[in-house]
Amino acid sequence: MFISFKLRRNQFFQNLNIMPLLILLFLSFSILPTKSFSQEGTISSIVVYGNKRITSETIIAISNVEKGTLYSPSQLNSALQLIKKSTFFKTVTVSFENNVLMINVVENPTINTINFEGNSALQDENLSELIFSRERQTLSISKTEKDADAIASAYS
Repeated sequence: MFISFKLRRNQFFQNLNIMPLLILLFLSFSILPTKSFSQEGTISSIVVYGNKRITSETIIAISNVEKGTLYSPSQLNSALQLIKKSTFFKTVTVSFENNVLMINVVENPTINTINFEGNSALQDENLSELIFSRERQTLSISKTEKDADAIASAYS
């Protein structure tokens, strides 16, 4: 099957009249200045959500961000990583909208006291020297597992 399209002479010239319009439209998008969407912005305020024991000022100091400075997404990501490295928080999210930096945190629980029960072979003082966890520090599962291993090896 053979299909051919034939343009009449009038249709061809009508299409030519549209061409300058299309070229003009294309050039207007490439020549006119456009706003850069690099997602950089100046931080006008910093808001911290979810903190209970750790003050907002401490969290902002850990993040190493300041009001009134220009920040890019990579700098905000490094602020997020600094807060996560502090081990005070279970989860941390950072968002930047309308020049407001929002930091949302969920704090790790804090160890109030450490008690040893059921130990007859070793003194509490000896056991407390073996463990990594300390009172008034944040609870870390990895430290707790290391503590349990240290106590088990001391008893064996």
